[in-house]
Amino acid sequence: MVKKYKFLFWQIFDKSFSSGIYLPALIGFILFATGLYSQGTCECYIPLDSTYSIAELTEGYALKDQGVAPDYRNDDGVTKPIKLPFEFCFYGRNYDTVFISNNGNLTVVKPIFNYVPGTGNPPGKDTAMLAPFYSNVDTRIPPNHFGRNALVYYKITPTHMIVKWDDVPYESFDCDVWDSYQLIITDGNDPILPAGTNVSFCYKEMGWATSDASGGFGGFGGTAIMEFRGWIRNHLFLIHV
Repeated sequence: MVKKYKFLFWQIFDKSFSSGIYLPALIGFILFATGLYSQGTCECYIPLDSTYSIAELTEGYALKDQGVAPDYRNDDGVTKPIKLPFEFCFYGRNYDTVFISNNGNLTVVKPIFNYVPGTGNPPGKDTAMLAPFYSNVDTRIPPNHFGRNALVYYKITPTHMIVKWDDVPYESFDCDVWDSYQLIITDGNDPILPAGTNVSFCYKEMGWATSDASGGFGGFGGTAIMEFRGWIRNHLFLIHV
């Protein structure tokens, strides 16, 4: 059975964390790096079905980023603003509009179009990001490549949104490893997540970390997006992602 990893985040409203606007993205990496995570055959990873839509990743700086129907395959594409039928609380502010990025993240103020490794923080400091895995995803491969989907999907209900990066490869000359992970956001009351939580990251398969375009080889090495040091629950962590 596939091994899965799950992270839950309590409603994000504590102003004491205001200096770290990207904390939700970092928490996933922190727990993954230190072993403070739920590991095993959890029920958090929700299978794809006909209720999901392919994310229309049509916006980007370059032609390669502007996906076209029906699959919207691209490099650094982002959706147009997606209006939610509920409000999502993020650092004490409520949002009802999001942007899905091909590069493993969701933003709530404005889109982040590109992936820039080695910057210490993701670009776009005037936005707020939730990133299960901010990385250099590239879905410009033939359909059913090695039997893989390699697409981004999403689903919206009256009280929650699910985004799935399904079998996504990295920007590469010969990609044959894949990542599959999921983000859920809710209105804070939807029973899809435990009481008191409104964000969940879940990882089905993580086969790569960095792309060839970032100097990696075979999905690892190269220039990382950031290095982050600190303490959590008396565990020292050093993250190089």
